[in-house]
Amino acid sequence: MQNINVLYQNAQLPIGLVPINDPKYFPIFDRILSINNSVNMFYLNVADSYKYRFGRNMSGYFSFSVILPELDSNYTYVYDIYYEYSATERYLLTDVSEYVANAKGKYYYIHGGTRNRTREFTIVIRKVEGSQNPRYGLHDSYYTWQ
Repeated sequence: MQNINVLYQNAQLPIGLVPINDPKYFPIFDRILSINNSVNMFYLNVADSYKYRFGRNMSGYFSFSVILPELDSNYTYVYDIYYEYSATERYLLTDVSEYVANAKGKYYYIHGGTRNRTREFTIVIRKVEGSQNPRYGLHDSYYTWQ
């Protein structure tokens, strides 16, 4: 995860105070100026959801990336990240590269605030359509399980 400073038409974008839940209404930008901070997180596959908490000093523009295994040409994976706003509202995050060419990750924006905010995301990992899959199940330390 990276907290990024962004520009639109060479002007630095402010962080608003009004919540925006749907990514299609997130502020647009055309350049990443700098990275405020970067965090590497490791996840375990558990039954419970993982919730990320944004501190009151961590508002603005974020890029979430997932590093997927590249073990064999037969296994090509991609991922999507959904922001789970409520039990009935779920939003697909867009690629940062839709705003800045060759940028990595999924774009998320959170408004400024005076208290911590908790957000829940779902990461869905899937095979690329047309990917070859000659094996099934556990193999050895060089392959992933399916």
